[in-house]
Amino acid sequence: MSINQRLRQVRKHLKMQQSEFAKRLGLSQTSISWLEQDGNTVSEQTIRLLHLDFHVSEEWLRTGEGPMFSAEDDSPLEKLCREYAVSDCERKILELYFSFEPKRRKMVCDFVDEFFRKAIEEKQSAQNPSAAKTDEGERKNPETPPKNQKSELP
Repeated sequence: MSINQRLRQVRKHLKMQQSEFAKRLGLSQTSISWLEQDGNTVSEQTIRLLHLDFHVSEEWLRTGEGPMFSAEDDSPLEKLCREYAVSDCERKILELYFSFEPKRRKMVCDFVDEFFRKAIEEKQSAQNPSAAKTDEGERKNPETPPKNQKSELP
């Protein structure tokens, strides 16, 4: 039996239509149809998603050996989610993140680093506005006109 046939077997075991199965995995129905056809490549990301979302044993999916499903509590992600009482939203974010290849994970980390760096700078600027840098031509006190401009006040 091929990995494609095992993928179909998982879906049928779960009594799901291709469209429902695809939605749970964040894929299109046509992608599932394609993946279930013999000879087509099932990506590492899809294998991880199947494990995270449906607790499909990665070993069984790849080789056909062992049980189709792994115990729900054996996953490090499961343990983490229980220990930190993460919300459904946080769990989905973690699942998606861990389904990415290392290059894409680094992109996410770089984005998050930049996001937090800017947020910290904005927070510090708001807490201490006098320390905020001013660009050339900007006025620290908006009531004081720039040097070469006359005041409109009488």
